[in-house]
Formats: sequence, C-alpha cells, structure tokens
Amino acid sequence: GATAIHDETDIAKTNMGGLDLRYTPDATTEVRAEVGMSDATPRAGAATPTSGTATAWLVEAEHHGKTLDLLVYAREQEAGYGIGQTNGAENGTRKFGIDGRVRLTPDLSIVGSAWNEEYLGSAARRTAGKALVEYRTHGLDLRAGLTVANDRLDDGRMANSTIAQLGATKRFFDNKLE
Repeated sequence: GATAIHDETDIAKTNMGGLDLRYTPDATTEVRAEVGMSDATPRAGAATPTSGTATAWLVEAEHHGKTLDLLVYAREQEAGYGIGQTNGAENGTRKFGIDGRVRLTPDLSIVGSAWNEEYLGSAARRTAGKALVEYRTHGLDLRAGLTVANDRLDDGRMANSTIAQLGATKRFFDNKLE
C-alpha cells in the first residue's frame, strides 16, 4: 500500500508519504514492513519545534498459534516525523523487541516482553524485560509479574528499576461491569 498526505495548519505545512507491505505465509503468521517520510515547513512567524525532513520505519513478524503468540519487531522514528499523529514517547527513538504469550492451560498463561530502546538525539537508552503470570476465568482475572529496566541516562549515569505488578479484575452481570 501507499499513502500520501498534505497537511497545512497555522503552524506548519507538511507533506508525508509512506509505503507498507504485508505478507501472510499462513493463517497464523503475518510479516509487516512500513517506511515513511515527512517534510515540514514552519509558517512565517510560527514557533514550531520541528521542521525539515524525518523518516520512520518498522518491521514486524506476528504469530498466533494454539499455545504460543509472538510479536518480534524493530522500528525507528526520527524526531519530527509525521503530522502530529504519532506517539510522542516514541519520537526520536529506535526500538527492538519481542512480546510473547505461552498458554499453559486454557486459563493460565505466561506473558513476557524484552526490548531495547535508544533515544536518537542523545546517549540515553533503555534495556528492559517483563514477565507476567495471568490466570483468566469467565468472571475473574488474576495477574502477577515483574518488570526490570536498565537505563543509561542522557548524562551517562546508569539507573535500574524493578517493578512488581499484582492485579485482579472481577466481572459482574455477564461482563457488563468490571
């Protein structure tokens, strides 16, 4: 597929184009690739934080099986890409990761994620992992897990975080109220 957008506001004039490709080798697996470029020109007298040309790309492979769901991805979004429609937290980042779920029984699963995220305009980066056990029934979900992150801050200092997660969701009235 291909997309072209021209956007004009009081702040800037932006042209954006993108190409995407999907490949489905079988009913359980899909591979996606996208690339895009935007070029923003600020309006006279407008104070806009970004102007110029920026690119973004992503490659993902997703599999959904009987006991295993898996998403592997790589993506990059240069600062200033797009017309304001993208996630601001991922502006100026490159990220590689994997997300997965293994169903041990129909009610019990182990969910995990691991990723590395680099901030393109600085020396900062984050390497993190998450593991979660989920128990799901018709009226009750229980979950417990741990997230561990290792960060290199922009000034070169290191920071580590460990987050414990416990949660429960109870559904009532045929799932109309949680």
